[in-house]
Amino acid sequence: MSVSRCLPLLRPHLDRPRRGLGHLDPDSKKGIPVKTVPIATILRALDVTQIDFFSLDIEGAELKVLATFPWDEVKIRLMCIEVNHVGKERVSSFMEKRGYMYVGTWHIDAWYGWKDLLKETINVEEYPKKLTP
Repeated sequence: MSVSRCLPLLRPHLDRPRRGLGHLDPDSKKGIPVKTVPIATILRALDVTQIDFFSLDIEGAELKVLATFPWDEVKIRLMCIEVNHVGKERVSSFMEKRGYMYVGTWHIDAWYGWKDLLKETINVEEYPKKLTP
């Protein structure tokens, strides 16, 4: 289910010229106000306890979002996290502390999964492995 389908929000930032949208500029003091809803709020409102696939690519703010995720309430079978901005080691340490196994890497993304859910899909004994060709 797409969040935009069940929780439509205004997107005023799309009406403005592209000025680095999608990136955090550490040197800039300016910002564009955008309405947001924490992922935990959305998942609780929809009574979601399991996610099959979750992709997180937010240009360097991945650990900030992961820190707010309701790990004790929701399990994710497989997730893909862009790690080139924050470092694979930091993300792996964070995920492993929450019980997730490292599956592998593909270019700038690291893959993690909840072992009990993953074993329904893949042979978890074959992982982790380098997925990048």
